[in-house]
Amino acid sequence: MRLLLAAIIGYCVGSISSAVIVGRAVRGIDVRKHGSGTAGAANVGSLLGLGYGVLVACCDIAKGMIAAIAGRAIGGVTGQMAAGAAAVIGHILPVWFGFAGGKAIATFFGSCVLTAPVVVLLAGVLWLVLYLVLRRVAQASAIASACLPLIGWVCRLPWQHILYLGVMGAAICLRHIPDACAPGEG
Repeated sequence: MRLLLAAIIGYCVGSISSAVIVGRAVRGIDVRKHGSGTAGAANVGSLLGLGYGVLVACCDIAKGMIAAIAGRAIGGVTGQMAAGAAAVIGHILPVWFGFAGGKAIATFFGSCVLTAPVVVLLAGVLWLVLYLVLRRVAQASAIASACLPLIGWVCRLPWQHILYLGVMGAAICLRHIPDACAPGEG
């Protein structure tokens, strides 16, 4: 029952779309109908400017952290992972915004900060290096997400954490593959 409660809270928090809110507040637009068509920081940055993209990324990281903290308070480490996974699902399929969301990399990053901080730091460094080399957010995100379980294994995390990183990393990677394979940035 505690895990279900943690997941419900995580999903509700994850469903708050800062990209849609910022797009409406700043320019009166639904960012999901412009640019890449997703409710994420990269799309907001390309539509409204880098500062707003960073703001949305910070908000998405924060909601992942909030969900994880609430989940941990309710159900320990397992509740934390359940709430974090649910927040990612909420970001991708937000109930408050017609089930049309973003790709959840920032929300996932935020949800993992408490579960696997060293892994998140290393994956963040890997993402940055990949982005600087490739100049493509989607490709850097897909590759870094796919590497999460390997990084967790190298860092000797418990198998439950590695499994969590693997499943969630695969989901994030799959969300980025269409844009990573496209000729332009998604």
